[in-house]
Amino acid sequence: MFKFILKKLNIYLKSFINYIWLSIKVSQTSKKLRYLFSGISFSNIYLICPGPSALETVKELNLLDINNSCIIYVNHGLGLIKSIKHKLPSFILLADSSRAKQVSKTYSAFIKEVMTIYAPAHLHQKQTKLLNNFDLYLKPNYIFNLNYGLASKINPAKFFKPLSKNPSFYGFGTLAISLQLACLFKPKNIVIYGCDFRANKKNQWYFDEKVPLGVERDKNAPIIESDINTIKKIIENNQISITFKN
Repeated sequence: MFKFILKKLNIYLKSFINYIWLSIKVSQTSKKLRYLFSGISFSNIYLICPGPSALETVKELNLLDINNSCIIYVNHGLGLIKSIKHKLPSFILLADSSRAKQVSKTYSAFIKEVMTIYAPAHLHQKQTKLLNNFDLYLKPNYIFNLNYGLASKINPAKFFKPLSKNPSFYGFGTLAISLQLACLFKPKNIVIYGCDFRANKKNQWYFDEKVPLGVERDKNAPIIESDINTIKKIIENNQISITFKN
């Protein structure tokens, strides 16, 4: 019992220390924060997810005459950056600390080619040098969680809203959060590549077999799919076209 209590106290302490660290990083990157929320807009937004179908479908981007557009990479989707010939404004929003570390390490050669935004949903995980060099930091609305200490509340997808300076999250998974970023830019069209809610015939979840499988992937996939379908309807109700290419 004593070890359990000690472990919990250590988690809580880490989350509070990391909250202070995050507050400092937010202050240090405040100029870029103002840029992100300055009212910039793009007519077309292309979201690149890391599903196996993206290897082929993302090639379509190279055939399009793209104007007033941007790209948002979803986690390991960043690994497909060399498949895209267009040099467009590009972003990646990282909310899962584990995935943020993986992306920073695996795609270190690409990370500087996009605007990196870090908005950690949980604060109890160990902060490393891999998390210290993002372009912009956001401090989500945190609540105290008995399991994780300070953590962002995940609201139901039906209450979906665009990203804010102190964001609340809606729905499960990074794609839902990336769609919040997309809607901040007031687009007319959103096109999503590589959004595969289940493994393909070769039992592949990702375009790159080196990508670590998420915890309880089979269990979480139906939840993610349901939330994204809910968010899709909300986005369409706001006169924004949203298309899945997979």
